[in-house]
Order: sequence, then C-alpha cells, then structure tokens
Amino acid sequence: MTASLPVRPGRNIATLIEVAARNQLLKAQGTHSARAFRDKLNSAMTDASDGVDAVE
Repeated sequence: MTASLPVRPGRNIATLIEVAARNQLLKAQGTHSARAFRDKLNSAMTDASDGVDAVE
C-alpha cells in the first residue's frame, strides 16, 4: 500500500502523515470519509436548492 502526500515548504508533514494513516485505517474498516463528505455535501446542496439552509 502506498500513499502520495503533497509535501511543500510550510506544510506540517507530521499532520499530513497522521491524517493519511487515519484515512487508510478508516478505509480498511469500511468507512470512506471522502464518500461520506461527498454525500453530506450533495445533501446540503439539494436542501439549499429547495430553499432550506441545511449547511451546518
């Protein structure tokens, strides 16, 4: 398993590694954070288009 990290000057490498590791652990457990974020965002946009302020 490999991961590509966007390393540039001024970025906190320890935090990037920690987040990448946590994301991989969640994926292994069946939780896909990017999918959950996408679904929540789509739901909020759909509600907003209906005239409801659903972004929290």
